[in-house]
Amino acid sequence: MSERGADPATSISTAAGWIGIAAFSFWTIWWTPMHWLWKLPIALTLALGAGGYAIESLSQELTMRRWAISQLVFVVFGFVFLVAGIVNADILGIWRWMLFVGAGLYLITAVLCAAAAKDLF
Repeated sequence: MSERGADPATSISTAAGWIGIAAFSFWTIWWTPMHWLWKLPIALTLALGAGGYAIESLSQELTMRRWAISQLVFVVFGFVFLVAGIVNADILGIWRWMLFVGAGLYLITAVLCAAAAKDLF
């Protein structure tokens, strides 16, 4: 596997993106109507999985495959937030402008991850 440190802006924005996904996953699961004995392990599993990628991106030890995975996840989250903001943001209990800002940040971070993956190739 090819491995090289990325520039600090890419690493920090990628880590922030993964931390945002961890927080959003935990928040979404926690507010679903289930018993807390089901919610807690599911929410922690999703949040810790995304948190692991955040730590790896901060330590700048992502391989080309992991940069590409980050890019794919950020593009999907960016478009999902964009569509949720256009269609109806009230379902999620989030203000519409927050979804648009989140979509823009995730799409910008996806471009940075694509550049980092391209540099490793």
